[in-house]
Amino acid sequence: MTYEIVWSDAAIDQLAALNERHEDAAMLITAAVYDLADNPNPTNSSRLGTSDIHRLLLGFYRVMYEVRDKTVTVDVLSVGRSDRPR
Repeated sequence: MTYEIVWSDAAIDQLAALNERHEDAAMLITAAVYDLADNPNPTNSSRLGTSDIHRLLLGFYRVMYEVRDKTVTVDVLSVGRSDRPR
């Protein structure tokens, strides 16, 4: 099953700002987000508590997203720097 990727306005703005400073990081994040369409639970992500919100770790960057199995969507909530690389 392939999930539809839905970007929040905030995530789009955050990615655009990141792209101005770190184009390579923005491209890495974009590719990783679209990979979530085929696998919304990769090994470098973790679920936050009992919610459907996940954190995807990509070096010094993280993506917060919500998996919605009923609508078969991945909602990208935010993109930003992580405290330390992973």
